[in-house]
Amino acid sequence: MERRDVLKSASTVAAASTVGLAGCGILGGGCDTPGDNLEDSLPDSDDYEQQQETFSEPGENAEDAVGAFYVGPDDGEFIFVISEYEDESTASDEAENTSDESTEGGAFGYIQTGAYIFGAAGPDEDAVTEIMKASPTLSDGCVDDNIEFV
Repeated sequence: MERRDVLKSASTVAAASTVGLAGCGILGGGCDTPGDNLEDSLPDSDDYEQQQETFSEPGENAEDAVGAFYVGPDDGEFIFVISEYEDESTASDEAENTSDESTEGGAFGYIQTGAYIFGAAGPDEDAVTEIMKASPTLSDGCVDDNIEFV
């Protein structure tokens, strides 16, 4: 995926993560929720290098949000966003309102855990799954059992 495609996808990811994502059922596989600082739940792995300052754009329905751009294995480009809503019910309501916007040649996946939605865009579904697993909040089992792709 070329950098301009990732940047184009950024608006899709930010919109999807703050406007809402397709519905997600009861979570299994050890999904946790972030602590007080959402930045602590961004990917933390030697395989992913953050490319610029962390950004925060909560949108009209999210209470808080944080995100960052990354370069990963094989020079894959990613965006990772975490949005916090008032409560789990609000996050679920937002999840029902997503659109099916394309990430133009890439993949977009998300996980809802409690009042939080984790979203990532990258080159393909396998790559997005792996960057999700780099979040210290999301266990491998959580990601494997709960990731949804739009």
